[in-house]
Amino acid sequence: MWLVKNKTSSTAFKVPSSINIGGKDFSVKLSFHKKRSSSVRELQGALVFRLSSFLPLAKREEHFNYLLDKMQKKLLKAPMKKIVSVEELVKKGTFLFAKEQYFVELTSKKRAKLRTDNVIELFEGYESEIHEKLLAKIFIKKYEARMKAYLDTVNAQSYAFPVGKFHLACLRSKWGHCTSTNDIMLNLKLLNAPKEILDYVIYHELAHIKHKNHSPRFWKEVERFCPRHKEVRKYLKLFPPSLVCEFDEK
Repeated sequence: MWLVKNKTSSTAFKVPSSINIGGKDFSVKLSFHKKRSSSVRELQGALVFRLSSFLPLAKREEHFNYLLDKMQKKLLKAPMKKIVSVEELVKKGTFLFAKEQYFVELTSKKRAKLRTDNVIELFEGYESEIHEKLLAKIFIKKYEARMKAYLDTVNAQSYAFPVGKFHLACLRSKWGHCTSTNDIMLNLKLLNAPKEILDYVIYHELAHIKHKNHSPRFWKEVERFCPRHKEVRKYLKLFPPSLVCEFDEK
């Protein structure tokens, strides 16, 4: 971390010497130029910032962060398989969930059944919204105990806080929740996210056992075991996991 100062003012802002994006470290190079425009580019493992010297001192940090955010969006790429809709997966007959391949078999019987060979029997007359709810129900039943065990392992290796009840839920965009009695909910879709994303949400909810808010002290608690939480949160916002992923046979 280093400071950018101006000889005629006490205004300064901190610039990291390196930044981790998507698990890769980039060194940071910053210079000022007598041009109206500013830019950033990736060059041989470095992020090269060229800021306009005409920028007001109070705006320089804001503009640096704007360019950094723009570069992060460009460099980040989702490692998961292509996300498809339930309607598409039913037509294709196969998809991925939690890195396992599943097969869809349409049937005339009104049921949703998971067989031991990872074949899911679905009633062909249901709408896609119903299929999605049924798939979520199947996966919650199969994976809830595993997720509870993983949560307990992460907690034992980090905070060791007293956790109440646990359950999985399939929600649109709420990734986790911790109640006043320390019950924890995790979104089923996190099983389709990178491990670092899942771990961040777990640390986030565990930290709420101690701090029932999003105060600076709460974020310090999260940072104890997830120092890259800001980057991970951006990643989750850019690449929210869905219930199903396309299976690539290549």
